[in-house]
Amino acid sequence: MQKQNLTPERERKLKFTEAGILFTLLLGVSIFVGVRFQGGGEEINPATPETAATGIVVDTVPTTATVDEQVTTVVVEDEPEIEPVPEPEPEPVSYTDAETAYHAGTYEEATNLFERYVADHPDNVWGMYMLGLSAWKAGDLETADVALADARAMQPEHLKSLVNHTRVLLDLDRDAEAQDAVTAALALAPADLGALRLQARLHHRTGRLDEAAASYEDILRHRGDDVWALNNLGLIRIEQERFDEALPPLARAGELADAACIHNNLGVALERTGWYAQAAQAYEAALAQDAGHARATASLDRVSGLQEDPAREPLDLIAVAAGFQVDPAQEEGPGTMVGDVAVAVVTEPEEDLTAVPAAPEASGDDDEGIR
Repeated sequence: MQKQNLTPERERKLKFTEAGILFTLLLGVSIFVGVRFQGGGEEINPATPETAATGIVVDTVPTTATVDEQVTTVVVEDEPEIEPVPEPEPEPVSYTDAETAYHAGTYEEATNLFERYVADHPDNVWGMYMLGLSAWKAGDLETADVALADARAMQPEHLKSLVNHTRVLLDLDRDAEAQDAVTAALALAPADLGALRLQARLHHRTGRLDEAAASYEDILRHRGDDVWALNNLGLIRIEQERFDEALPPLARAGELADAACIHNNLGVALERTGWYAQAAQAYEAALAQDAGHARATASLDRVSGLQEDPAREPLDLIAVAAGFQVDPAQEEGPGTMVGDVAVAVVTEPEEDLTAVPAAPEASGDDDEGIR
């Protein structure tokens, strides 16, 4: 039908009909699109390279909110579980390896190696003994105490464990236990020099100076060049204010060992017998070995201001050392015979006595005598 043949009334109706059809079509499309969005189709959650690569899945929770207001939850897939790689078992330690570290002076390393060694050889008394000795040298007194006590329990007659456990106990100020240990050692070996030195040290620590001196003299009868017996005997004589008797053993010890405490002790004996210049030299020798030696520093400052008789010949320390005897013959009089050298005994004014500090405690012998 041609439009031009329609009446105006029919043409108006036709246009309304066409508009209604078009509205119906548009309404259908709108409903279709709304259903697609509301149903969470692929248009809302398209797969992206990022979600595909990461394994993250986005789920849309149905809601009456608009698309922009919809709530999403993120689900992360678990990472695959990785089995841990076991650490390799440490290689067994030989006694020789551990002992080599000890002789090299690396005592902490030696302690660690002997700990591993005794873990594999719990019944080896020498391994336990060397663990204690290494720990003592490393400054770990607690480990040393336990290890040496264990060695003694394993073998009660193990002399070296008894002797060195005594040293550790002395360092821990457990004198009563140290006395028990050294008594047991002397019962096994009455002539053992290490045990005799420790017995003398115990006498000294407990104030039994005469007994300590007698013990050191007994050692020196058997071994006249025992450095620490010489030094400690000289120290006892200083503490007893028998300074002239302190000179010979200290002069002899100074020839045998270049140790700060020996030089300092010799300096004290020289100063208290009036040889101020030689005392200063002894204090300087002590500081050459230990620049931080507080007593030697203070003593050197003090003695540098003292004047001795310029007409007095220096003391021949070599002769004094050579003339040392355990029981030297003595003569009464203003001078006391030291060997074959007359040593004048100088008595200082009472107010000056406090200016001279007591000599430092001598180091005990640490000859561990390992096999």
